[in-house]
Amino acid sequence: MKSSIPQITLLSSSVINREFLTGFDTSKIEPGNFAHLHLIFPCAAKANLNLYIEENLIAVKRDNSSNYIYSEIFVNELWSLFEKYEYLGISKNTFNFIGKKLILNYYPNDILRLRLTDSGEHKLLMNILK
Repeated sequence: MKSSIPQITLLSSSVINREFLTGFDTSKIEPGNFAHLHLIFPCAAKANLNLYIEENLIAVKRDNSSNYIYSEIFVNELWSLFEKYEYLGISKNTFNFIGKKLILNYYPNDILRLRLTDSGEHKLLMNILK
C-alpha cells in the first residue's frame, strides 16, 4: 500500500479481485470522491499478496475531474478514509510513510499548480498542512 500512493486515488488505476468482495456490504460505501477505496482497503487487507506495477501501462489526462476543492478531497477526505480503515491493520508506520510521501513528493507540486491557477485554494491547503 505504501507504494501505491497517490495512484490508489485513481479508480481507473486499480484492479480488484472480486473473490475478496464476497459478503461485502455495499451500504458501507459512503458517497464521496474515493468511494472505490471502501472496496480497495478491505480487499487489500484480505489478500496475502498485493501487486503494484510501477511501469506506466496506460495514459491518463491530468485534472480531468469536475471542479473540486483540492484540500477537501486530497487532504481531508483521503485522510479520513485512511483513519476509518486503520482497524484493518494498516500500521501507524504505514500512515507516517504515506504522510511523508504526500507532503514531500506530491503536495508541493499540487500547491504550485494551485498557485499558478490563482484560485486562492493554495492558501487553504497551506493552512490545513500547518
